[in-house]
Amino acid sequence: MKDWLWNLARLKTLLFAQLRKVDFKLEKFKGLPL
Repeated sequence: MKDWLWNLARLKTLLFAQLRKVDFKLEKFKGLPL
């Protein structure tokens, strides 16, 4: 059970890291002069 919870927490962390990366890219893109 602990392993399952640990995997879930790790998955959440990875997911949030990906979302942050996407947000950063979007912000960078918005900042570019079009």
